Amino acid sequence: MPSSTNSPDPRAILRRWLAGAYVRPDGQEVRGRAWDEDTRYRYGLLLAGIDAPAGWRGDWFTYIGDLVWHFEPLHIQDWAARLTNLDGSPMAAASRGRAVSAVRGFYTHCEEDLGAAR
Repeated sequence: MPSSTNSPDPRAILRRWLAGAYVRPDGQEVRGRAWDEDTRYRYGLLLAGIDAPAGWRGDWFTYIGDLVWHFEPLHIQDWAARLTNLDGSPMAAASRGRAVSAVRGFYTHCEEDLGAAR
């Protein structure tokens, strides 16, 4: 789903990725990635705020906004440093590391599987 600026919709890409089905640039449909429910929840929450409680705005897509395809590594570092748990308490270092891994995993998928490097 391209936006008005002709950029792909990151939320649509994320939903297909977490569903385990997407189409490569050559038209080949890929199925079979098996995410467990916890991983789908965590990636969905951290990347797009899926199933987040009302008022929680800690997800990557909200944080980065229009720069979603044009961010710099420091943006990820800044975002991770600001992350809190759902109750507002500071997120532990290991959890921040998993959040950074989720962002990197998403963009790796975009680049390697979809041929859409930023």
